[in-house]
Amino acid sequence: MLPGMIPIIRRRPVLALRAVASSVNQNTIVMPTSGTGGVVSVGDFAVMAWWSKNTSGAVTNVNAGAGWTSPQNTTSGVLRGRLWYKVLTAADIGATISTQFGDARNTNLILVFSGGFTSAAYTAGGGQTTTGDPASQSANASGATPPVLVLGMLGVYEGGSLGFSVNTPTWGATGAFTDGTNNGVRYGYTIYNPGQTPADHTYDKADTGDNWLAGGYFELT
Repeated sequence: MLPGMIPIIRRRPVLALRAVASSVNQNTIVMPTSGTGGVVSVGDFAVMAWWSKNTSGAVTNVNAGAGWTSPQNTTSGVLRGRLWYKVLTAADIGATISTQFGDARNTNLILVFSGGFTSAAYTAGGGQTTTGDPASQSANASGATPPVLVLGMLGVYEGGSLGFSVNTPTWGATGAFTDGTNNGVRYGYTIYNPGQTPADHTYDKADTGDNWLAGGYFELT
């Protein structure tokens, strides 16, 4: 470096919840343009969940569109749960996304996290759709490089508690979207930003009839 030059320090982006969107019993969902965390921007990171039930037969598989990656797509009879993610481009912001659709019940959810990222790497934490008791899942994020998002999703239809029976360590934040009853999706997540040490997470839900459990962790750069 020449005398008098100031070094450029490149800091890793900080991860935080930016905005949330949902739709119930519809076959589309709209990417939000803003939320409690500010304006949705290029380089933000989005996770999308689809949870559906048909009256009969399998829920039709649908592609979310260009750039979306689906690391989990689980089915059981008339049930389908699916997880998607992507780093947002300008074309994504405010866009209407066609989703899978269950003619009995359908819940769609988007979580957008701020950051200014260019890529995301996913490591599975297990996933299952079943009418029985789903197996406990683990997202072993210890050793991952922050910023890291550890995420758990669950779905319930036809009654029962819309909650995690196990989440260890306790999620940093949770939320749920329903049709006005306990039918719908609940999420839990923990963020590890630079300087913090990611931990291994275990999560589960009780058997409530129609069950979906999904998740894992994401390393953002």
